[in-house]
Amino acid sequence: MTEYNDDRQTYYDLLRVIAMFMVIGVHAVGSIQDYCPDNSFSQLLLSLFCWLNDRGVSIFFALSGMFALGKTYPNLKKYYLNRATRLLIPLLLYSVVYIVYFVGYEEHNILAIPSQYIIRLLTSGAHNTHWFVYALLGLTFVTPFLAKMFASINDKQLAVLYIGVLSLFLLQDFFSLFDLQFCISNIVFNQIHLFYYISGYCVLRLSRNFKPSKSIYKYALILFLIIIGNIFKNILIIPCLLLSSLFLFPNTVSNAKGKIGRLFFHISNYSFSIYLIHAAVVSFLLKFYDNWGHLFVLKMILIYFVVFTISYLISLVVDNILTKRIMELCRNTITKHCID
Repeated sequence: MTEYNDDRQTYYDLLRVIAMFMVIGVHAVGSIQDYCPDNSFSQLLLSLFCWLNDRGVSIFFALSGMFALGKTYPNLKKYYLNRATRLLIPLLLYSVVYIVYFVGYEEHNILAIPSQYIIRLLTSGAHNTHWFVYALLGLTFVTPFLAKMFASINDKQLAVLYIGVLSLFLLQDFFSLFDLQFCISNIVFNQIHLFYYISGYCVLRLSRNFKPSKSIYKYALILFLIIIGNIFKNILIIPCLLLSSLFLFPNTVSNAKGKIGRLFFHISNYSFSIYLIHAAVVSFLLKFYDNWGHLFVLKMILIYFVVFTISYLISLVVDNILTKRIMELCRNTITKHCID
């Protein structure tokens, strides 16, 4: 894990923490929505929470690409090994919990734990929420090549590329409103998660040369982006959210010093592990309480923090006892291997 310093751009740590809570909400609130009382207030809040939650994973993709695509990778072997270590070791460790819980405890099939562990890791994952890790592994492979491509073009060329791809997505969404299919596809960037991944980098880079001079224009633009982003929510929401936040923070950074900055940094360091374990925590909680209809709104709000707290404590123990030590051992081996 990286070390904290006072010059760290903690605004992005805050975004990562917010995205983490959104992802928790997708599965926590999604698991109890059937218990929502039949009244307009509860239904309205549930719809609002679900709308917010759906943005979490996309923000994670955008934040990952934002910085990864702006680097250079002179040593591909070292990069791939380090990145695989960072993604796979936590996945392997937390997958044990899922297989033991779902196969051993719920299915009462202890003997099948070893075989199911291997089979699921190589096919669908230990849990369906782990698809995100496998998507990141695929993006890891193309990152050095995309980064080299983006570094070789100027801002104008990047704007043409990004706006062109974005326009094709919008046209496809527009035609789909009438049950029609637009004839031109995006070809290279047709995969939506790849688009979110490059959006983080493109929006950050292009926004540096595009700042409204007057506050009224800035906030009018933010409002416009939010409205448009919700009309075409599957495509525009990420660039719109990123642009809005970057305009709100003119230097693209809110440097929260001291304890607040350290808190955001600390939690964001565990966000990946919390992501991996939170679905098991949600499933475990639902086993012990199913009367969600009473005080539903309060419980819907509290479940975020209950799931986060339990997931954080598990991550804190597992990462400090196992994950960090195994990763450090792997990094030392990788460094020695790459030098030799």
